[in-house]
This record gives sequence, C-alpha cells and structure tokens, in this order.
Amino acid sequence: MFKVVPIDNILFASEMVGAVRGVDPSPVITTTIQIHIDALPLSDDDRRKVFEANARRVYRLDRTELYKRRDEAGA
Repeated sequence: MFKVVPIDNILFASEMVGAVRGVDPSPVITTTIQIHIDALPLSDDDRRKVFEANARRVYRLDRTELYKRRDEAGA
C-alpha cells in the first residue's frame, strides 16, 4: 500500500478494546500492523502523518488550535 498510495492519504487504525479477546498491556505496540509499519523505511515526519497527523487533518481535530491562533493574531 505504501508504494502506491500517497503518504498523505494513509490513516492508521486498529481494533478497539473489546473487539479482540486480549489486550496487549504494552503502551508502545498497539497492534501487529503497527509493527509492520514501524519496519518500513519512513521518515519521522511520514511516520507521524500515518499515526496521527493525517487523521487529525481528515477529522479536523486541530481546528480549535487554528481558531485560537486566528484569534491571537487578531483576525
């Protein structure tokens, strides 16, 4: 997938607790898919996009920060 889909279009997702029989107590590895993504030769910025930034952009999770900055700038 990483060879054909642009990095800005990839969102990481995993099952929520309860969807599987066990819970991995490790706070670092949340799913086996994360292990495979971590093994890819991605830059730190691309890795951050896949695990966080793309979802924040798509679901507009940072818009309150945008409004704060706009208000502080006097817009």
